[in-house]
Amino acid sequence: MTYKETAKAILKTAIRHTSFNPVHMGDYIRNLYFMKTIQKLPFNRFAYVLDAGCGDGHHALNMAKRFPSVRVTGLDVSAPTKAEIFPPNLFFASQNLLELFDYQQYDFIYSIDVLEHIPNNIIVMKNFYQALKRSGYLYLHMPDKSVEKRIFPERLFYDFDKWEKEEHIGERYILEEIEKQLKELGFEMMESGHTFGLLGQFVWEVDRITDDKMILKIILMPFLKTMAQVAVRLKAKEGDIFCLLKKP
Repeated sequence: MTYKETAKAILKTAIRHTSFNPVHMGDYIRNLYFMKTIQKLPFNRFAYVLDAGCGDGHHALNMAKRFPSVRVTGLDVSAPTKAEIFPPNLFFASQNLLELFDYQQYDFIYSIDVLEHIPNNIIVMKNFYQALKRSGYLYLHMPDKSVEKRIFPERLFYDFDKWEKEEHIGERYILEEIEKQLKELGFEMMESGHTFGLLGQFVWEVDRITDDKMILKIILMPFLKTMAQVAVRLKAKEGDIFCLLKKP
């Protein structure tokens, strides 16, 4: 390794432990809302938790570290496989959520920005109901189907909009629609609402349009993280949607 490469690696490691460390601000904001909402749940009584659509597993990993007495399972069509780096209470498996046939297995299921990727996702919501134990909890988060209002010019989001059109092939809902669907399945609504809001949207957009300007992104990161934390404390009137539910 050359001197420059060594210096770059040291700098990168140092930045990782500061507020300048670049993160995906959309995921950062979603996680802030998630952690704020689940503070209400009795994790001391939970034994089994499911991350439904876990992706790279970072939410599941955080949950396993935060609640070491709980068995956390992450399911995804292409779940992580490097089990040796995970804590002993964390497990991953490849699973299509349309074919989730578990019965009264979990105390808590959460699914963050997954349903919009799955056609016929009402089936997935039914599967969640069946897989929960009685008095179990479900947390859902997904984009609102309303037309997005951008703060910055649309042309700056061409690549994202193209990706979204290809990936978001599942049904999307406005808040009232998904509330109705879930209540008809038998869930009790504990809390629901919007996330991001105008301030969160601003943070997300700035993060997106600086993706190819890494130095600027690093400089802006403490500001963006602070604004994200403020956004979560405000009452969002528009943006993505979330629901916290209980199975009777």
